[in-house]
Amino acid sequence: GKGAFVIAAYKGFENAHILGFDINSEYVDEAKSSLQKLSSINRTEIVNADFFSMDWEQVLSSLSGYVLVLGNPPWVT
Repeated sequence: GKGAFVIAAYKGFENAHILGFDINSEYVDEAKSSLQKLSSINRTEIVNADFFSMDWEQVLSSLSGYVLVLGNPPWVT
C-alpha cells in the first residue's frame, strides 16, 4: 500500500529495522516519500516486489533478533 502499516510500525517500534514490500511501484514511491518526511534516520527498506513470489526463507533467514511480520491482504482495485 501507500505506507500506512510501515509508518505505524516505524512510529510504534522505535528501534526496529522495517522492511516493506508492495507490488505497486507508485505505492512504493509514495511510502518512501512519506517516511522521508518523518525522519532523516533511515531504518526502513521499501521494495517493489510481489509478496507471493518472494523467497521468504531467504528474507527471514537474513534477519536477526525478534521478527514481527505484519500483513495487509491484497485488495482488488
